Amino acid sequence: MSDAKAPSSRWLKTAEWLADNLGKVVVVDASYYLPTQKRDPKAEYIAAHIPGALFFDLNAISDTSTDLPHMLPGPDQFAEAVGKLGIADTDTI
Repeated sequence: MSDAKAPSSRWLKTAEWLADNLGKVVVVDASYYLPTQKRDPKAEYIAAHIPGALFFDLNAISDTSTDLPHMLPGPDQFAEAVGKLGIADTDTI
């Protein structure tokens, strides 16, 4: 019998799984809103977030060598940025 609440992907987890595994995984909040939404993801993170979650600022971590928004940086730039957040390559995120 399959669990109707189980995610359809092995990469997605339920809220129950996360609650059981807090402290064993690194949780990041990479919320982003379009400017027309007039929302502040950092302020919303500060107001309420999953306990222990880190704020992952897409604008600060993206590749700025292009005019395109939110481009994935190269491996060295990405490693440096997430390392500053305290995330190691051995962490489960």
